[in-house]
Amino acid sequence: MAESRTSILVSCQQTRFHIGSPNYRELNIEGLSITVTSQNSNKGTARPKHKAKLSESTEILSGANLRLKASIRYALIGRNGSGKSTLLRAIAEKLIPGIPEKTRVSILQQTNADDVEANDLRPRTTATGESQTVLEDVIEKATARSELEREINTLSDGVNSSYSYGVLRALRQVRYERMQKHLFVLDKDARLRSGARGLQARKALSEYERAVAEYGNLKEQQDTEISLEALEAETQEAVDLLAELQIQVEPTRLADIESRAKKILIGLGFTDDYMTHPASSLSGGWRMCSALAVALLQVTDILILDEPTNFLDLFDPL
Repeated sequence: MAESRTSILVSCQQTRFHIGSPNYRELNIEGLSITVTSQNSNKGTARPKHKAKLSESTEILSGANLRLKASIRYALIGRNGSGKSTLLRAIAEKLIPGIPEKTRVSILQQTNADDVEANDLRPRTTATGESQTVLEDVIEKATARSELEREINTLSDGVNSSYSYGVLRALRQVRYERMQKHLFVLDKDARLRSGARGLQARKALSEYERAVAEYGNLKEQQDTEISLEALEAETQEAVDLLAELQIQVEPTRLADIESRAKKILIGLGFTDDYMTHPASSLSGGWRMCSALAVALLQVTDILILDEPTNFLDLFDPL
C-alpha cells in the first residue's frame, strides 16, 4: 500500500522584526521560498534499507518578498494549481519564519460543497441535548465556548467538592487536557515542517512529549504523596483560573458576541428566523456562509479567505 506524506519547506532571509511579539503594523519577509515535497513509501512491501523513499517536490515560490500592512485588504491572483492555497496555508500555520508565533490567524480554507457536508454531518448539541442553531454553532466555533464552559464546570466541581484534594485534581485535569491539545499542535508542526525548522520542531515535540508524560504521572499522584505546600498553591491557582474563565463567559460579554454574530449573519443573507434553524439542516452553500461568519467573528490579526465565494449562488457574492 502506498502512503504519501506531504511537507511544506519554507525558507527566507532573517526578518528584522521581533518574532516573539505579535504587536506589529507591518510584516516584511524577503527572500521567501516555498517548496511542497511529497514522500511516498510502500506499506507491507519489503524494501532494502539502503533504498530511499520516492519523493517529489514542487517549487511554489523562489526568492519572493511577502509584505503585509495593517488594515489593508490583499488579493492573491494566480492560475489553478499555482500554489495560492499552499501560500495561504503557510501563512495561517505560521510555517514562514518571521511571522510571530503569537499572531492570531483566522482562515476560511478553500473547500467544496461535499467537504462542507461531510464536516458537518453530525449535529452539534447544546448542554440540554438540543441541536445547535445556526447562531449557536457560529458562536461556538468562533469562541470555543463549550470548551470554556467545560473547564469552568470541572474547576467549579472541584472548588465545591467536600473532597480536600478535589480542587487540585480538577486543576491538574484541566492542565493535562490543555497540554494534550498543545502536543497535537506541536505534532502537526513537526510533520509539516522540514529542514532546520523541521528538526527544531521535532526536537520541541520530543521534549514536550516527555513533559506531558511526566505531568500525566503527576496527575495520578496519590493524595499521601502531595505536600501541603503543593495543595495550597494549586488550590489558589485553580480559584484564580476559574475566576479568569468566568469573566470570559459573563453575560455582558456573551451578549456582545451574540450581537456581532447576528450582524455578520444578517450581512451574509441569514434572516432572524433562519438563524434559529438547526445548523445541521443547512445546505452546502449556506454552510459556506456559516463558515465565513465564523471566520469573520473570530478576533484575529490576519484574516485569510481562500475563495470564500465557492459554491455560493451567483448573486450571493454581490
